[in-house]
Amino acid sequence: MIRVVDASAIGALVFGEPEKPWIQSQTEMWGLIAPPLLLFELGNICWKKLRRFPQQAEVLLAAWNAWCISALVKAEPTDPIETLRLAREHDLSFYDASYLWLAQNRDADLISLDGQLVRAARRLGLSAPAPADAPPRHTTPRSRN
Repeated sequence: MIRVVDASAIGALVFGEPEKPWIQSQTEMWGLIAPPLLLFELGNICWKKLRRFPQQAEVLLAAWNAWCISALVKAEPTDPIETLRLAREHDLSFYDASYLWLAQNRDADLISLDGQLVRAARRLGLSAPAPADAPPRHTTPRSRN
């Protein structure tokens, strides 16, 4: 079984965003695919983080380097004509529509933190789980003593 992952999901995983545990739970034990543009989108996320948090450059660059040598996600080509059609129909960027096209074409789940993209996938009848769908995690109350 495969899942399509977008840059918002992989960015959270690679750069340790709060949604990382949820993304891990959705991507473990799956074959992951994405359009080739994932590398560029993820690189841009890293670049923005480097500009915003220069004091974290060493950690960010280490995460980027680890991602670049990993084989976590396989790049798969998309159909540019059909991608543009989906972008127009769902009011998505061409980039986001490429993930949608790939999920639809491969009959795969779509893993994204982008609400608009998740809603478009669901309108097409695709499985697109979201963190809000997960049951709340219960924590043990702390003692006041």
